[in-house]
Amino acid sequence: MNTLISLTPDQQSSMQVMVWPACIIESHQVEEMIEFLKKELYNTDFIYLGQITTTPGQDGEGGRTDQFIAFPNKDSGYLAVRRIGLGMRWVEDYISNGALSIVPLEMKEIVLSYRNW
Repeated sequence: MNTLISLTPDQQSSMQVMVWPACIIESHQVEEMIEFLKKELYNTDFIYLGQITTTPGQDGEGGRTDQFIAFPNKDSGYLAVRRIGLGMRWVEDYISNGALSIVPLEMKEIVLSYRNW
């Protein structure tokens, strides 16, 4: 299922987005995931933006579920290394490394709007 929410202009200027590739979260598990992130990574104001299911490409069949999560820019330093242990990437790295080619067409504009740099 492809559902992503857009950030408001204020959020876009004050939030960083990270992507958790190949992570399956059911809608009833979102709060539990946020609590897990607060415990395992850093106690900050995470915002769940939604998920996409990838399309075929990059030598893959597609069908991978990627989660999108935002948090305040001021906490980027705390999360820079900690997120790597969970396989999370900054959205800018996700885009720069070709993942945009497997993002469903109807979600590309939203994913691109998440970039900060």
